[in-house]
Amino acid sequence: MKNYENIPEELKELPQWCCFKLQQRGEKMTKIPIDANTGGLGKSNDESTWATFEVAMAAIDTFHCDGIGFYFKPPYFGIDMDNVREEITRYQSGDHEENMVSEFVEMMCSYTEYSVSGNGIHIIAKGELPTGGRRKGNVEMYDRGRFFAMTGNIVGHYTRVVEDEYGQVGYLHNKYIAKNEVAEVSPSPSTPQGVEIPEDEIVRIACNSKNGMRFELFMNGGWEPFYDSQSEADMAFANDLAFWTNRDFHKMDSIFRRSSLYRDKWDRQQNQSTYGAETLQKAILDCTNAFIPRGRDEDFNLYILEDDVKPIEKKFYSYDDTGNAKRLTDTWGHITKSKKLYVWTQIRHILADSLYVKGSAIIILLPFNS
Repeated sequence: MKNYENIPEELKELPQWCCFKLQQRGEKMTKIPIDANTGGLGKSNDESTWATFEVAMAAIDTFHCDGIGFYFKPPYFGIDMDNVREEITRYQSGDHEENMVSEFVEMMCSYTEYSVSGNGIHIIAKGELPTGGRRKGNVEMYDRGRFFAMTGNIVGHYTRVVEDEYGQVGYLHNKYIAKNEVAEVSPSPSTPQGVEIPEDEIVRIACNSKNGMRFELFMNGGWEPFYDSQSEADMAFANDLAFWTNRDFHKMDSIFRRSSLYRDKWDRQQNQSTYGAETLQKAILDCTNAFIPRGRDEDFNLYILEDDVKPIEKKFYSYDDTGNAKRLTDTWGHITKSKKLYVWTQIRHILADSLYVKGSAIIILLPFNS
């Protein structure tokens, strides 16, 4: 059963559609693209055979097709994962521990649906794919020359096509397609690693930064309500540490071991390495911006980063609608792009919908209603 009404309106408005027919080839079922305008063979590299969404929908019955498909063309790209039924089931039930589907879906935060077989997923997003291979094992990534047979059967809760502003697809491509395993990160001469600041000072600066509350929760405890598993919290903290130490593996490891997240699992052997080492290496590979202190002042009084680190200002709010609104936006809305409210998913910021805003408001105001 297909639910094409769930397909994002943004995609429906594009003239990049076709129909498809299922055809048995040996033991595998193949999807053949059909030109929705003529009923002839569709071609992913010939836009004259593409159609609008409305034409494709009408052509399903006209040409006795099995469904509709979406052709890829930049800036849109697709991620196809096959034979992950078990991981999908675990993800849907909230089990994110070492779950490949969970990793892809929660990193991309973009429209995700079941494949036609029901054993895989499709993720559609906007952005630029990295150079290199496009397929390895059960993972494929394409931005041209391919189409997805669509179902509209949503996996998870991401219903919009989102732009990959932070290059998450680059990390996933590096991990699952470009490389066999997590590689040791070798600093290049043009990209120095590490900052000449004591660990205690790094912790102090991070805790006093704009997002210092999250760093403090990782260090001292209290992160549990915000993460589905400790492994997710581990990865989020590792990402923070990669930024604040400028990818210094040894300082990252040392600070992590002082935090509330440290546990025996950190030193558990896996893949000829340890859980902790692999977590830090992932964070280093994924870190594209880092904290760099200004100059080399011995007293470390001045620091800058992408947008200056500033001490947290203590604020007091009134208890009327204006004060409550200000409290909400200061707590949850520090991302001001597009002048809309964004929220943190432990991996990236996404646009908040009205239900999330209402729920957040209730949580924030609970202490004042007791």
